[in-house]
Amino acid sequence: GSDGTRLWDPTTFKAITRPAPVGARGATTVVVCIRRVDEPIDVIFSGTSHGFFFCWRNRKGVWEETFARQIDEPTDITGIAFDTSTNRLILCSSGGKVQAWGCLKNESGRAHLTRVFSRDIDNLAPRAIAFAAFDSGKDKDVLVFGQNDIGPIYKLRGKSGETLEEWSVGGPIGDARVDWNLGLFLVDDIFAGPLLWRYVDYTRVRTYPIRSTRDYYRVRNVRFGEGSTIIVCGCDYGRVYIFDLQTGERLEKLNIGTPEWVQVVAVS
Repeated sequence: GSDGTRLWDPTTFKAITRPAPVGARGATTVVVCIRRVDEPIDVIFSGTSHGFFFCWRNRKGVWEETFARQIDEPTDITGIAFDTSTNRLILCSSGGKVQAWGCLKNESGRAHLTRVFSRDIDNLAPRAIAFAAFDSGKDKDVLVFGQNDIGPIYKLRGKSGETLEEWSVGGPIGDARVDWNLGLFLVDDIFAGPLLWRYVDYTRVRTYPIRSTRDYYRVRNVRFGEGSTIIVCGCDYGRVYIFDLQTGERLEKLNIGTPEWVQVVAVS
């Protein structure tokens, strides 16, 4: 939030000293946690409302910042993804900017960023970004999910950002998640609720309806859970809904105790 990215010890419930304050970076808008297979180090990527993106890593129990940069023509960062097999970072911003970066370590252990591509997509308002995991090459293609009226999705060439395909889900996208093992992607239609789509033929499989109680619509996080057997989604009136992925049956309705906007959900 407005206090930037904060770290907490889950065993003591005490704040951990962070490597950098919020400063001029702005409020945190996205956080992605990564654990690399080749080294037992926790890594956090964050984006902010002023277009900054940065990386913190836990080295021998101490968190340190490995890089911090600001995008050109900065607007809030809305999506970040990292591919551990190629050490590539991709991000998108609400202003329509999409970037890919290569992340390599220098002799001091700090990350050295090399820009792979940067482009602007008009009238997209990106809300989420993902690597195309079906692509096993070193230049994996990129999917970008947008929030404008028709819910556009762009497939971009991984090494250049060139548009390869474009299609839409028919309504504004508030959030998106992909399960490449099942070949499915899940989007938050801010009018209707979570929608499940099959990637191979861009066919809608199922809708998980969630009503809105506002005259205006707010984005909701959507997540796969329990091995992608359930769907989890928040709402704007203090509830978290859990659906069966296959049947669409609502399994649980969790009350957070206050009728407020549930901005973030996470599933381990």
